[in-house]
Amino acid sequence: GEPEAPPPSPPRGIVAYADLPVAVRSALPPLKIGGYIDGDGEAMLVVDDRLVHEGDEIGAGVKVVKISPDGSVFGFRGYRFRR
Repeated sequence: GEPEAPPPSPPRGIVAYADLPVAVRSALPPLKIGGYIDGDGEAMLVVDDRLVHEGDEIGAGVKVVKISPDGSVFGFRGYRFRR
């Protein structure tokens, strides 16, 4: 048989969650994003009923890259995606 092609390398920019490769999406832990809070200029996000900040790891290798009211950016396995 043919050797398996390596997975494509992650794009440099930010992709939509729906545009993540299936293998990456299926490896992501489920994230329940509850809301956005801007407290004294410091943005916070409610994920799985807890308050997180930019730079926090929220489980299984998922990192909060940027928090914004129109969709926060997360990092996972070299990909950056908006949710």
